[in-house]
Amino acid sequence: MVACAFLLGLILQPLAQYVPAVVLGHGKPSAASAAAAQPSSPMPQVARVSIDSALGIATVTLPLFTSQSAASALGAKFGMLLLAYYPAIGTYVFALPQIRVGPGTATHTATIYFPPYATATDINDFLSRNALQVEIWLSTDDASGRSALVALPQVKPVLVDARRGIWKASLAPNIERSRLDAWAAANGVQIISYDALTGDLLIQGPKPQPTYVRVVRKAAPVVTPVTKTTTTTSTAQTSKLYIAFKPGTTFTQAQQAIQQAGGQITSFDSNSELAVANFPVGHEGQASTSLTGTSTVSCVSAAATACPGLTGTPTPPASGATPPASTTPPPALVVPSSTVATGTGWTSTDIPAAPAPTTVPLQLTAGATDGHVSLSWTAVSGASAYQVSRSSGADAPTLVATTTATALTDVGGTVATSYTYTVVPVLAAGPATSQSQTANVTWVATTSTPVLLKTDPSSGTLSGSVSLSADARTGDGAGGATWSLTAANGITTQIGTAPGAAQATDPLTWTARTVWDSRATADGPYILLLTIRDGSGHSTQVASQVRVGNAAPAAPVALGAASVTTTVVLVWQQPVVANAAAYLVQKDSDLE
Repeated sequence: MVACAFLLGLILQPLAQYVPAVVLGHGKPSAASAAAAQPSSPMPQVARVSIDSALGIATVTLPLFTSQSAASALGAKFGMLLLAYYPAIGTYVFALPQIRVGPGTATHTATIYFPPYATATDINDFLSRNALQVEIWLSTDDASGRSALVALPQVKPVLVDARRGIWKASLAPNIERSRLDAWAAANGVQIISYDALTGDLLIQGPKPQPTYVRVVRKAAPVVTPVTKTTTTTSTAQTSKLYIAFKPGTTFTQAQQAIQQAGGQITSFDSNSELAVANFPVGHEGQASTSLTGTSTVSCVSAAATACPGLTGTPTPPASGATPPASTTPPPALVVPSSTVATGTGWTSTDIPAAPAPTTVPLQLTAGATDGHVSLSWTAVSGASAYQVSRSSGADAPTLVATTTATALTDVGGTVATSYTYTVVPVLAAGPATSQSQTANVTWVATTSTPVLLKTDPSSGTLSGSVSLSADARTGDGAGGATWSLTAANGITTQIGTAPGAAQATDPLTWTARTVWDSRATADGPYILLLTIRDGSGHSTQVASQVRVGNAAPAAPVALGAASVTTTVVLVWQQPVVANAAAYLVQKDSDLE
């Protein structure tokens, strides 16, 4: 969290505007000053304010023997924390109000929280100096502090001189040069020049390394000499595409289609077959054409709401609307009968039809990638199952799984460790070790980022006991989830954490689940931040806007009753704040 202290102008202006300044006299206090010192006084009067911006403190002179609670209330009104107080001499030391920065609701966004009564000049100066663009004001209440969702500045360099490795970027004007130099040092580049008026930036970056390609044309009578070509490398910038797949499409099929189009999947909803993927900037059209030509894709768009079923960033419900938070846990997972989970191995999610049995000896193939090992082998005639075991060095083999399939994914190995896999067919007479096959492989580390498949809740109003769940897919099949709430004042509180439990149908997919009691949290709007991590420390974050609401619903008004023949008719009016889902009507027992 970034904290930026306000200077003297920010403190004096609200104090001068909202707290009348007086000069304390000597000797016996007057009747007016004595009355001001009574507990009934709403706010102590300020005589003098001294700012030390280097230490980030403000020394305020108040009436003698002003209580600690009264001084603290004065500081809280302006976003200041009371650090020390000396009532006998009327001196009180406060921490200067601070600007806080929290996560935003989307990539390249942040939530900025300004202290109470911050002036428009100070707010605009902070936004301008940091090149921040306000997308929406979340709160405009001066008493509690303003908050805004802002777009973060992005440096998108373009290569302008490949031979010398010079890049150009357009930034916001008037950015401090020291901040640019710090950014350049962190990214291993040098600043050539920066025009503070236009924002034009020239960067000395890495020089692209040329590659040499030999082209030979056999049909030509003259051999073409070696041609030197130069390829340009740059920091990859990506943009999002939203893809709607046809019903029945699996995660593996969606991932393969997106990778073939040159992208990387970031989320996939297995219920609606909707995916979000990143593609290199400038290749969106080519990727869209490639995906549209795929038989499993029904819609591709750069907008979050263009394809049927796709929705944009969740927005808070309208006043009075109370979508119920889901508290029903997902159904229990069922282990398929074709796999016996006796070790760390699992058959693949989409098991293809077993190849026709053959008399050819079993052929085993093993490959290590992205934190797991994939095994496949040929079917053996008469085999009812296959025993898969794993060993390392002189250790005894460990049974990974017994399966009827001819493919298996193993997780839980140690990076850089060599393993030997053995597959033994099980015939009518028992395991046929004479027909077993082995393969050696060295375990590799996870390189991909976690992919969020499903989360609940994702928006709406949360009340009572809330079930928090997340389905994710990681390269090593391990991970966990953490949930936190960020209030309008910028304070973030962790509300739950849970380890991932592997799903029975896919060894790389897991579910994290916990229950949070929202009744200990004040009602109001919050940003719900979900962080999922794999076993190697890679993480993905998703933020959504929610509201906590546990207050009792408003009672109806103007209740009336009238007897009509043998019935009683009840009438009432809807309350001004309609936050009830239904009305419960009760009566006492009949009187004889």
